[in-house]
Formats: sequence, structure tokens, C-alpha cells
Amino acid sequence: AVACLMAGARHVWPARAAVGYSAQGVIEAIENEGVNALIAVPAMLEDLLAFARAHPHRTARAAARVRAVLVGGGAPTQAATHGAMRLFDAARIVYTYGMTEACSSVTFIEAPVAAALHAGADHATWLAAGEACTTSASTGVPVTEASARARARAIT
Repeated sequence: AVACLMAGARHVWPARAAVGYSAQGVIEAIENEGVNALIAVPAMLEDLLAFARAHPHRTARAAARVRAVLVGGGAPTQAATHGAMRLFDAARIVYTYGMTEACSSVTFIEAPVAAALHAGADHATWLAAGEACTTSASTGVPVTEASARARARAIT
């Protein structure tokens, strides 16, 4: 948040009188404040997609302004990812992971690659439940004898 402000960005928060999150409030902020980047958790993304289905013309105008959608707090469903890619067709959809103690997101991976990464693949494919993928990425100082594995799991 501080880095964005230092770079000249502006944060848009709901009005003090507003109670909680609403998809309509997000669309209004995009329209009225010129929002071009959005951070959401999967449930918020699902709400935005439902609002878009109910108000397609209004939502399409606002969504066309958005250039980046960051999704954190958990992985969205495949349907939500595809819906976001259609709704925000001019935007990069990026999955994020962060920790409170890091004060921010610490990893970013673009969708649908986030849900589909196969090392060496020249295109993305969705992982089936139980299927594993491996890849390597470097951040910071190399640590020997360390590895990470991701395994898709069935969503119930």
C-alpha cells in the first residue's frame, strides 16, 4: 500500500457510511474514481461476476477500465478465473500470496498459469484433482536442499 502511494497511486476506499463490501460499490468506484487496478478475495470476485450477469452493460463499461485484478486470500475456482478473464478482458488476472508479517503480497503468478503450471509447458492446462506440478522460481538468496510442490485438490 505504501509503495503504491509513493509511486503516485491513489487508494479508493468505501465511504465511511458504507457498510461492508458490495459489488455495486466496486463498480461505482471504478466508474467514479477511475480505478484501474482491483484487489479482491475469491468471494468478492464471485460477487462481481454475479453483478456483471445481472447488469452486463453497466459492468462492461467499468470493467473495460481495469488493467489488473489481483486475487488473494485463497484460489478462485476455475469458473471464477475464466469469468474474470472474460469480464476484465483488458486486465491481467494475477493470483497473489502474502503473509501478515510481510506486510504485503510476496508472490504473484498470472492466471490461468497459476492454476495450471506445468514445468516446460508452452501453454497452460488446468490440473486435475490430485495431479502435481513442479516448477522452479528464484526469490532472494538460494537455499540448498529446499523444494516446494503444489498439488491440485478437489473442491467440495
